Amino acid sequence: MTQAQILAHLEKETAIQANKTARYRGKYECRDDPRPSSKLVGLIGTAIVASMFGLIALTDVRIVWIHLKAAISNKYKLFHTRKVKPKGR
Repeated sequence: MTQAQILAHLEKETAIQANKTARYRGKYECRDDPRPSSKLVGLIGTAIVASMFGLIALTDVRIVWIHLKAAISNKYKLFHTRKVKPKGR
């Protein structure tokens, strides 16, 4: 083997694949944290965010309910009223 072939073989054998390193995997994988305090903080944060979205949804539901009642009432009045002919014609 020539010196160039030996160097090529050594480079091939000792090359490190970037996607196989712990640093690369650590970027894309979540790490487990067994501490109870971290789980509690996550749970409280989730509850706060969920309650905010829930509060917004509840106010919208109330408004939609009011508009639906008004629309149903107006539709009922629209189809169940008698048309009165003006007097004198």
